[in-house]
Amino acid sequence: MDPLFACGIAVYILFTARRIMSDAFNELLDRELPESRRRLIRDTANRHAGVYGIHDLRTRSSGRIDFIELHLELDGDMPLRQAHRIADEVAAAIRREIPAADVVIHQDPAGLREDRLEENLAD
Repeated sequence: MDPLFACGIAVYILFTARRIMSDAFNELLDRELPESRRRLIRDTANRHAGVYGIHDLRTRSSGRIDFIELHLELDGDMPLRQAHRIADEVAAAIRREIPAADVVIHQDPAGLREDRLEENLAD
């Protein structure tokens, strides 16, 4: 009985060590946020009345901090102060959903044709 019990403990120790090592490894390396969090970010940004859309969403998690970058599509005739206010409001809304996030937002006029990250990745 002792050898079986020892084997059980050894398996438990190996399983636990693997989990701890995996968690530590994920803390040390940058990882893209899971799709559920990326969807939450898109939904939160698009919920603002002044936002026409978003593109070039980039996310990564490094340690305990989530880094979020995105482009907001806004009315091209909007004054800069108003566009800045909307970007600040969207960033604050994202931080309410993901408290430890570092959010960087670039404002683009809606309908502006530019190279987009999503299109470059599809090629």
